[in-house]
Amino acid sequence: MNGHAWAALGLCAALLGACGGTRPASPQPPPAKPVVVESQAETQRTQTEPKRSAVAPTWTYSRLLRASLPVTPEELEDLQAESLYSASVGGRLVWLDLHGRSARARLEQVRGPISLRLPDLSPELLRRVDDVATRFPVAVTYEPPDRAPHAAGSRSRDAEAAEQDVQALGSLRHVERMILGLDIGPEFPDLRGCKGLKSFELFEAKAQNELYERLPAQLEELLLGSIATNGSPQALLRLTKLKRLELSNSREFTVRDLAPLTQLEDLDFGDHLSDADVADLQAFPSLRRFVTASPLTNAAIAHFAKLPKLRALGLLGTRIDDAGMSELAQLTELQELTPPLGLSNDGIARLAALNKLKTLVLTHSKITDAGMQELARLKHLETLDLSFNRLTDASAPSFARLTNLQSLDLSTSKIGDETARAIAKLTRLRRLDLQGTGITSAAVPFLLELKTLRVLHVNNTSLNSEGILALLAL
Repeated sequence: MNGHAWAALGLCAALLGACGGTRPASPQPPPAKPVVVESQAETQRTQTEPKRSAVAPTWTYSRLLRASLPVTPEELEDLQAESLYSASVGGRLVWLDLHGRSARARLEQVRGPISLRLPDLSPELLRRVDDVATRFPVAVTYEPPDRAPHAAGSRSRDAEAAEQDVQALGSLRHVERMILGLDIGPEFPDLRGCKGLKSFELFEAKAQNELYERLPAQLEELLLGSIATNGSPQALLRLTKLKRLELSNSREFTVRDLAPLTQLEDLDFGDHLSDADVADLQAFPSLRRFVTASPLTNAAIAHFAKLPKLRALGLLGTRIDDAGMSELAQLTELQELTPPLGLSNDGIARLAALNKLKTLVLTHSKITDAGMQELARLKHLETLDLSFNRLTDASAPSFARLTNLQSLDLSTSKIGDETARAIAKLTRLRRLDLQGTGITSAAVPFLLELKTLRVLHVNNTSLNSEGILALLAL
């Protein structure tokens, strides 16, 4: 693949799709001591390790690769496949899948931040990975073979013996980021010796044992998503340097329990909070982002106003309604907002006062073309999600006014070719989702005007084969 290959992958998949019609457990024993894999050379090297750059890389999660990559969100759209096992941005290697022999051979050639997918946990491979991590920021992703299909013949010779020894992950003492697809059971690794680890994430896991006491105290990010954990507040509160915490399905804590974590800047927390619990967020003076699916009401909004650094708010699963948008509109420093589901034109019109908004997610709202006219007053919007709505081509002039848009999702709406004509005027647009809309092949000439576009979804539309082939020129 060449050009913007990985970005084009989403485009091609969408086009081909159109042709065919992408957290109280019983006490557990303490975790075993971490397995340490080292050599004499490793011991000597600790005295002369090269200093890293003081500028930390930006990391962005790629859903395609299921990995955290050392790229900006904009660079992610320019991800290019070099082979089945490697990817780069602007000629800079950013990802290696070490299932491939060619990728393993390139480990010693790494010259900057890198994301690595581990095929197994053999001591020799982990030693090589940790050696790279002494020189550059490294993120690793690992999931057992039964969860991670791999190409036939691509596994290393000692993989069968090494893949089950998950405690060997504790030997990665210099790795900066770790994403694991492991259940939290008796064999879960003790990572307290991983002194370089700053970010830890679990996915598709079940919690059967204590997790928090196995994590290093210097951790800055802990992302557990919807995993129902069963740890103790005391163990979690060891992690006093946490800046980002995602516990969206964890019910063993209240906001007040987390109060000692005063450095928190980003909190995604639970579906069990009350309006009164929100008042306890004032314990986090640096909080910039808060997301919850709790059944909050309009009474909770006054507490958000007492968070001076709050810039991003996610309220998708709450019970806040149109009337609550009047108070929410007083949070004039907000830059990112995901309001509750089902807002009507009345509530959406009140959001027009948030003139610093850059990201707005209004999926499954009741917005109509009249409400879109009010929304078009938000001149600084860069990301707008209006999926699953009632909009028609009457909103086309409103879209043309949003000249700073870089990402627009209009999937599953009634817009058509006239909206595509208006969108063609958005010269900064990089991502566009039109799947399930009323566009036809008459929209193709307009879409071809979008020279900055990197990702386009048009499946489940009325595009004919000629129109689809023409769009491949993007």
